[in-house]
Amino acid sequence: MVRKASELSEGSKVMSEQNFGCNLTLNQAIAKIYPDCRNFKYPHGPAGTKFKNGTFVSFNGREGTVIYGYADFADKKKVPLSQQNRNDLMKLGLLQ
Repeated sequence: MVRKASELSEGSKVMSEQNFGCNLTLNQAIAKIYPDCRNFKYPHGPAGTKFKNGTFVSFNGREGTVIYGYADFADKKKVPLSQQNRNDLMKLGLLQ
């Protein structure tokens, strides 16, 4: 059996050093994207939590593996963003 390169394994991530600012708190930004976000369960920890293996908790509670940028919110700095989180925040005009 042929193995893939180790940097392509599931735990790896492609980092983008794009940094954004947002005047809202993290929870306010999540509520703008998902108006019913109170129904989300966060089994891995609070949204924006980054783990030592490079994965993170995305805004919908799932574990993300690829970081497409970081956002500084009013209450939390350097929050990792999934591609969908970044695109949604940009579409709403919330990122600077």
